[in-house]
Amino acid sequence: MPDLSIWTAWIVGIAIALGLIGLTWHALFGDRPKGRRCPRCDHDLAATTSLTCSECGYVAPDEATFYRTRRHWRRAIFWLSVLVIGAAFVRFRATEDRLISLLPNSVVIALLPYVPPSQGPLADVQAELMDRLVGGKLDPESLDAVIDRLVTGDSDATPASPEWQARYSRLALQFLSVAGQLPPESPEALASQRMRELPADTTLRVGRAFTGASPIPADLHLLDWWPFNTRAEVTVVDTASGESTRWLYDASARRRPISMQLAPAKDGETERAVEVTFRTRPTDAAGEPTGEWSAPRTLTAKAAILPPIERALEPVSSPELDAAIAATLARGVVRWDGGDWPVAFRLDLQATNDVAFDGILFGVAIDLLEGDVSRRTLHAWWPGGPRGGGWRAEVVREDVDALRRMPADGAGWSVRVRGVEKIAARAFVPAQSDQSAAATGSPTTFRWWSGERVLPADVVQGTGASPRRTWRRQ
Repeated sequence: MPDLSIWTAWIVGIAIALGLIGLTWHALFGDRPKGRRCPRCDHDLAATTSLTCSECGYVAPDEATFYRTRRHWRRAIFWLSVLVIGAAFVRFRATEDRLISLLPNSVVIALLPYVPPSQGPLADVQAELMDRLVGGKLDPESLDAVIDRLVTGDSDATPASPEWQARYSRLALQFLSVAGQLPPESPEALASQRMRELPADTTLRVGRAFTGASPIPADLHLLDWWPFNTRAEVTVVDTASGESTRWLYDASARRRPISMQLAPAKDGETERAVEVTFRTRPTDAAGEPTGEWSAPRTLTAKAAILPPIERALEPVSSPELDAAIAATLARGVVRWDGGDWPVAFRLDLQATNDVAFDGILFGVAIDLLEGDVSRRTLHAWWPGGPRGGGWRAEVVREDVDALRRMPADGAGWSVRVRGVEKIAARAFVPAQSDQSAAATGSPTTFRWWSGERVLPADVVQGTGASPRRTWRRQ
């Protein structure tokens, strides 16, 4: 059975349209004279032959003027405008298009700086540009204009600032996504290369040291809007000690933080800063550099220092804990035939989330052994229990040539995992919430798994090449 509401809407819409057409027609053709009259004031001039109106003083150029149809242009334009606007409204409601879609590319791009950080009614500007970008409706000149706006920002939103991120970040990420799916010679991909001019945004998050003399565990998060074929060299300097570390960053890989240890807090120190210097260069499809390094840029990231835990950290080992660690490594070692790193450990931390492990810190050194020789060492750390939080890891050693000859059945290879106190002490990053054992005061003593297990290397064949690694320490 047909939907009567749809038919009613059509009938009402057609009736309104016909009414507006009729009013427009009447304004232009409906005011015909019934005799001799003044075309300005409509005064009856049948009793005179003068070309001058005795009522308003209008002087006609000829006699035929008194018999012409009067055109009410203002009324006609008004009713026609109502008709056009109404038709456009119905059309956009029916197709779910935006009124802004009627504007040319140059006008939509020019509106970008006026989008408020809270978005509001001008949020359609970003959405419209993203739709045109995905649909391939931006010509090279328009693509360059969008990039110009992204890399320069505006007076209210300098690049990478919170205001810039609220106004431009979604569009920038959409641009990178589209460009990454197109051939390198496409206009979108070529235009996106200029986005390396954008600075990164850095955030420092620190955890809690166990004692005032212990290193401060920390994560450094890097948020960038660079093309996927970008490699960055990132140097991080702890301003308290002057110590620096250097990393290579791959923009095509999954975003992960740098896990590091900062110098112990000084007496009275409430805030720590790190200086982050980076420079970028393009890479080819294989990830090999193809261009020169950009000029270096330096940013400063700060974070408040949390008070140390100041509790004892005692070793513990038991069959239950040993079994949980074995279950953590039960997914085996994944092996790839291609890519820049041949193997990786696959960890499953569900076994250590049991409430019985609350207050136990896991800090392990995992070695992949060829015979008795370690070919790959991974440090991983996380707090146990259901409220523990996330885990972090760092590749300490990797013999790529030796790992490439690892057999598919893992014969002659094994996995050794052992608890290390210094690694376990890094487990409070990110900082524990108010619901954690560290904040509630229970337990009063933290423990770290101090056992050691040697397991067979259960090899799982990965498909394709190994995924890109986000960070590599130099």
